[in-house]
Amino acid sequence: MFCLSFILKISKNELFFESQNSIEEVFLTESLLIVHQSQSVSDNEIIVFNRQGEILLSWEVEGTYFQYEVNPYDENIVFLTSFDENWVYRTYEINLEMGKVTKSLIEEPFIEWVSKNEYTYLAWSQEIEETTAPLVLADVNSEWNEIFAENVIEQQSLKEGLMYVSMEDEDRGIVKYHFYSMIEKQEWSFFEGEIKQEYHEWIIPPYTVDWNGHMFYTFILNGDSYTLVQFNIDTGEQVVLKEHLDPKAIQVSPFNKLLLYGEKQSEVFSLETGIMKSLIK
Repeated sequence: MFCLSFILKISKNELFFESQNSIEEVFLTESLLIVHQSQSVSDNEIIVFNRQGEILLSWEVEGTYFQYEVNPYDENIVFLTSFDENWVYRTYEINLEMGKVTKSLIEEPFIEWVSKNEYTYLAWSQEIEETTAPLVLADVNSEWNEIFAENVIEQQSLKEGLMYVSMEDEDRGIVKYHFYSMIEKQEWSFFEGEIKQEYHEWIIPPYTVDWNGHMFYTFILNGDSYTLVQFNIDTGEQVVLKEHLDPKAIQVSPFNKLLLYGEKQSEVFSLETGIMKSLIK
């Protein structure tokens, strides 16, 4: 069996982590690094590090694909979903403070934390094929839940808030991006856009969020081409950054001056100059 030797380095080129096993995925938050390594399809290990390179937890688990949701209101809690090759899943709670893993009380995959104890999820029907679903708000410590919004396609937790995309006009593909404050219990702002449908599924263009500046970056469909835009979550102001740009993956830099662009993030777009440059020489 082929094994991948993997070295992750931080500033000053100090060795952070090295493994002779295959590194399947690296998941990064502001304070945590989660590494999924494996020797075979059924032999997986999840390792959680802090930013100093100290191992907080190591756990062997079955599965072929894993999805993580670190609670930003309590980063000691990580919600993990393990999928097998048939997409049958199990949910777990990783408690880093106590150093243990237990079966999660949350039964739905792909949740978003909106407070220390509350989360949201899309309640897709198991009986019929749907293109939208109700957005449900629930409490991890009780059976309480309620429908937060209808006809939703996408959701993403924000710092002290929630972004979700609802279908407004299915015939024309018009959606509304909502930005909602979970503290103030009211909508910060919203904007509308047009999206495309492929194989009976609505496709939300790639987006990224600057948590500190409350800026949202995405692609807006204009006719047959896309435009990269910046949306101010607080004021509702929308600024065109670059027209006629393919909607590829984007990621705002930690200093909020650059956007990494492309599936391999091989290009960089300057938010100050509006110039796109390749990182590959």
